[in-house]
Amino acid sequence: MPDQHKDKVHVMTEADKAKNAAKEAKAAKAAERERLRSDIVNQSARALDALATTPSVYSMGDRLIEVRESDNGITLKALTKDKLIYFLRRALPTWDDEKLFVLVSKDILQHDSYPQFRRLEGTVTTPTFIRGFRFVGRSRGYDPNTGYFCQPRKQLEGCRFNEDASVADAREAYLHLLDLFGDFPIPHDSERANLVAAMLTIVLRDALNCVVPSLAIVGNISSAGKGLVSKAISWIALGEQLASTPLPATDYEWGTRLDNLLMNGKRIAFIDNIPEGRCFHHHCLESFVTSEKITTRSGIEFTNPLTFLFNGNNITLTRDMTERVIWCKMWSADPSRRKPRIKNLAQHLQENWPDYFNDLVTIIFAWLNAGRPELERETILNKYGHWERTIGGILELCGVTNFLAAQVEKTDEADHESHEVTRFIETLIKGFPQALDTGVAMMTMAELMVPGGEWHGILSGVNGSNPISVARSLGIFLKGRYERPFGDWKMSRKRDAEANLLVIRRF
Repeated sequence: MPDQHKDKVHVMTEADKAKNAAKEAKAAKAAERERLRSDIVNQSARALDALATTPSVYSMGDRLIEVRESDNGITLKALTKDKLIYFLRRALPTWDDEKLFVLVSKDILQHDSYPQFRRLEGTVTTPTFIRGFRFVGRSRGYDPNTGYFCQPRKQLEGCRFNEDASVADAREAYLHLLDLFGDFPIPHDSERANLVAAMLTIVLRDALNCVVPSLAIVGNISSAGKGLVSKAISWIALGEQLASTPLPATDYEWGTRLDNLLMNGKRIAFIDNIPEGRCFHHHCLESFVTSEKITTRSGIEFTNPLTFLFNGNNITLTRDMTERVIWCKMWSADPSRRKPRIKNLAQHLQENWPDYFNDLVTIIFAWLNAGRPELERETILNKYGHWERTIGGILELCGVTNFLAAQVEKTDEADHESHEVTRFIETLIKGFPQALDTGVAMMTMAELMVPGGEWHGILSGVNGSNPISVARSLGIFLKGRYERPFGDWKMSRKRDAEANLLVIRRF
């Protein structure tokens, strides 16, 4: 019995040794991992210090980015692992461990702050006003005081701006700009002012520190001059040819094209030839033009620098989109009979661009010198009140007294939803006169709106395969539209003992 106990003790001791050995091995591995982790952290700190001297690498938001200069402007690229290794090899020529480059680059890309690097706030290729209405962009390269990287155009070399501009100077400059558009069939003076408002917005985009509306340049027929007006805006405000963005078809295409505009440092997003008869809108666009901050899919955050220009004949928009747009409508009976004073506008702008750009800068400096007066009236654009007060104040200084005077009228003309609902109401009254008195049951209307029905497609937001699903969709569509004016009518809802009723009354 004692011998058995002795053997048992011996076996347990061997087991304990095995357990202890396993624990020691595990601790050794943990210590090695900690040593490697500590080594990677230290080497990453060294690598960041060395990389911070690389001329083309900056921090923007919580990302490292590369700034590339070319004849076409400035392009930003988010640093990938491979590109970061490329820069590390050159910043640390004594390193010869390829595995270390990979581990360090992975570690660096996980950081969310890079205090060693020059911080990039934005890029400009034309002098512009930034926050605080500071004027930047006259000197080439990175400005550590503002965080902007500038690549001024050669045409502006030696150009002297009138920083002491007066109100009289501003009015003279405004008339000179306005004269350029005198050949175009724009019936309403306030909409000519919108063209100058758009150009001022582009130059002041970073200084305004707010969201800004888009400009829709709309013709009644082809060849009215929409394209030339759009190009003139780009040439005067930026000194560059306007590149159009084809109308994207999917969310992915919208995201890709908007990201490309941001990464290429563009200030204008131009969507050309919007199809006539098609209601133009997209939720990506609607969100973009009301966002002060934009994050690309590569993770770089931008303060939204873009001003949108839309171009097309007889454009119609959703209700939400009309609230994001100011207008310049052109009406031409016969474009072939137009005889412009300036035969080749594109060439004229290329040759004389500095003079027109100087007009914009003169107007802005005159406004600054006058104490930055704002437009004192109730704003028309609910989403863009700060923009309206600021740009309206600048234009008022130039003698403009009717800023956005035609805004409500032109918005109503382009409101696709309003036209569609008004047509639906008029059709309803014609088919069911009792709609003006007792009302019409939802199911009665739904039966006419099913696929193959007499009213199928009358409301583009209503769908379904049978009367029940159509009635449900119709109820959802009407929910946010009760008590709103549509033409001469308003809709309201009433419930009787048997059904939900739609009642029409005169507005």
